[in-house]
Amino acid sequence: AKRDYGQVLLEAGLVDEARIQLADALERARAERMRLEEGEIRLDLARADLLDDDLAAASAETSRAAKAFADKRDATRSQAARLLHEAVELARGGQLSIGPLPDPAAGAVSPEARLASRLRAEALLPSDPEAARETLDAVRPRREGLAPLMYDRYLTARAEAGIGHLTDARRILRGAAERL
Repeated sequence: AKRDYGQVLLEAGLVDEARIQLADALERARAERMRLEEGEIRLDLARADLLDDDLAAASAETSRAAKAFADKRDATRSQAARLLHEAVELARGGQLSIGPLPDPAAGAVSPEARLASRLRAEALLPSDPEAARETLDAVRPRREGLAPLMYDRYLTARAEAGIGHLTDARRILRGAAERL
């Protein structure tokens, strides 16, 4: 109940109050050795940290969440938490440690693999915008939600601008804006 209340407070933008409820819920989950619940609460705390613009704390919480999920052998949740950790690290100016990217020719590419590719492309943008564009082109969104599509369009426009194709970048951004 404390976690649910904390999530509601977080959604309402009451970060400090949410953090109190989430900390209580975390203490209880740890006392009862509920590692999956602990991982979920840590992700909620990471969201609170992101709202407070505390990237270091968000990084620590996402790392702890990934470990909690890995301890329970929940590969899907662990991978999602690791990808969130990578995104936070990238925002902090850190290096990515994402393993090999998916091979689109091998068949269906999971949403997590697409996110990993987008993070890799974002890391490549400052130094090699052409490689970033190639990475994005290899895993173009297929029936994903609006947020992943907009992220993809934003990164593609940045890559095009980095290559010097400003007209293409503007066209991509206009198309994304119309889609919104």
